[in-house]
Amino acid sequence: MTSDDERVDRALAVLSRGPHRLAWRDSQELKRAVRRRQVRQRSGIAAAGVAAGTALAVGAAAMVSGPVSPQPPVRLAVAARLGSAAELMAKVSPLSAAAGSAERAAVAATEQGFAVRLLQQVSRTHTGNLTVSPMSLAVALTMLENGAVGETQSQIAATLGSSALAIADQDRGWASLLSSLRRAGSTATVSLQSADSLWLQKRLQMQPAFMAAMARYFATGVWQCDFARNLPGAERAINQWVSQHTNGKITKLFAPGDLSQSTVAVLANAVHFLASWQTPFEPDLTAAGLFHTSQGQAVRVAYMDQLVQHAVVTSGYQAVQLPYAGGRFAAVAIMPRGQSLAGFVNGLTPAQLSRIIGAARRGESAYLSLPRFTTHNYLNLRDTLSAMGMPMAFTPAADFSAMIQGSVQVQSAVQRDYLSVAEKGTEAAAATGISVMPTSYVYAPSISFDHPFLFLIRDTLTGTVLFASLVQQPGATTLRMHMVQVRPHGIHFPPMPAGSPAAGGQ
Repeated sequence: MTSDDERVDRALAVLSRGPHRLAWRDSQELKRAVRRRQVRQRSGIAAAGVAAGTALAVGAAAMVSGPVSPQPPVRLAVAARLGSAAELMAKVSPLSAAAGSAERAAVAATEQGFAVRLLQQVSRTHTGNLTVSPMSLAVALTMLENGAVGETQSQIAATLGSSALAIADQDRGWASLLSSLRRAGSTATVSLQSADSLWLQKRLQMQPAFMAAMARYFATGVWQCDFARNLPGAERAINQWVSQHTNGKITKLFAPGDLSQSTVAVLANAVHFLASWQTPFEPDLTAAGLFHTSQGQAVRVAYMDQLVQHAVVTSGYQAVQLPYAGGRFAAVAIMPRGQSLAGFVNGLTPAQLSRIIGAARRGESAYLSLPRFTTHNYLNLRDTLSAMGMPMAFTPAADFSAMIQGSVQVQSAVQRDYLSVAEKGTEAAAATGISVMPTSYVYAPSISFDHPFLFLIRDTLTGTVLFASLVQQPGATTLRMHMVQVRPHGIHFPPMPAGSPAAGGQ
């Protein structure tokens, strides 16, 4: 571990000190904290160095200084707000260089295998158009694996196909791969954005090592929200974040019932891809034609036509590769011949997929007719991931003690996808969300009797109320006595002595 890594760990450990000592601030306090930080910066008192792409997650105050000797103090700042949620970030020194090419290549290879297995699994239970983002799901599961222990961690790694990789190597590989993809997707004709986020029930404490991994490798801040007392507000904030990072193509991540007041954390990934074809299709050449469905129906669709350079036709399939502008990214279309698409996908292996893509790249020129299409869908991946090898994560037997203190399990795993293929190019978006809820304990939200209340002392066996109090002003101890004198006929009561309680004395 480098000195930079050690410093981040120390900083995060300081900033993650207990949820009770560092109390949550309301929205006005957060705003005042931001203004104070701005004043200090204008007066030359700056926070610790900002690291591009590094962030922290903690349930703490809006700005906290901690002794990280001999380095300058690390500060927490409110980085952003979405409705009732606030993102907290630490300003830390830049991290060490990204992982080497070997780790990046290993992660890319495991993702390709995961993509094939994911396609096979979802094709067994879904009919009709279906789009899925293996990369988005793999990133979210890798984040989740960082918080898993024992058999739970082993099952997630087996599902991802990354059992041979240490989690730290896997994290470094993903950090390097995503950085490489984002650099390649930052041109005038190609845009690729990927973002991660962690949403935490406020006042809940996460493990410092987990937060360090999220900050170092996945550039996540932690969004503090209140699932327990303001679930609609938390959902709105998550949806707003997803919309921002998918160019508005996905505006809602979780379906009703996926989250609840018992939700304590959400891991999310969002991906958006927009690219122009290297050779666009001519709109004037687009014409209607028949498409034959798996149910044997013939439907009319719009076909785009052009002469392509990379196509191959065999007895078992036909395939074409369509490069996007710049050449780094490309689309591949594969149509099986002599068997159904479901049967073809079910028998597909990563090695076979590589051979087909290689054959298409070396293929010859051909006239292509490709349907213009748009798909969007919602996938509940609980059964899919369980069938792929990680059922324990969804049960009370799950062990995520490396993430959160206390027993928790995965509550829901979902993905929403959008894909549009047209004459000019392709736009695609995906958002993956994994929510976590308690198993052996129930998170207790704060409760404050800060308005007039009723106080009872009662017998729990019979229900008898021994005392009842209407508490209107807890600090007041005024004694009020009301006495009625009854004077029977023929008997005289002398007046009360001055100063007696019944006469109004103390």
